[in-house]
Amino acid sequence: MARYGLNLGDKFDIFDKQYRILNDVIENPAEQLGELTFIEKVRDNLVYEDDLNRPNGDGTYRQVATGEMQGFDVALRSKVHKQVFVTITDMPLSAFDELGLKFGDKVSLNDIVVTYSQVGSGEAKLFASGIFKVGGPQGPKPPKPEQHNDDNKPK
Repeated sequence: MARYGLNLGDKFDIFDKQYRILNDVIENPAEQLGELTFIEKVRDNLVYEDDLNRPNGDGTYRQVATGEMQGFDVALRSKVHKQVFVTITDMPLSAFDELGLKFGDKVSLNDIVVTYSQVGSGEAKLFASGIFKVGGPQGPKPPKPEQHNDDNKPK
């Protein structure tokens, strides 16, 4: 796009892939998506590596999961864009499971990042740091600061 004089934002690495961040040219991504409802959790984004102990006949290697996960994908229904897929990047699966989301529950996203990559289908991809049920539990709560009792101080 740069060759046409369009600057759609800087490129950043997200999970070892380069994406052009469009948040500077898209005003308020949450508003652009409209009201969101939960459809389903689509998949876990697992990290794979070559299994060097088992070569294929053509010189390639079989891919095996390392056990590491780089977020997970959810499908959401948007009144504006029908169905959208979002990669949740900074939310543990246990916190997601605690939400108890069911089909049709209204949800909101934290820290939405809209990206574009010319690799593959050349479409926009959405990332968010977390997903929360509207009017429901908001995920893990930060720990409360300890209160110190001043009665034990010498006077």
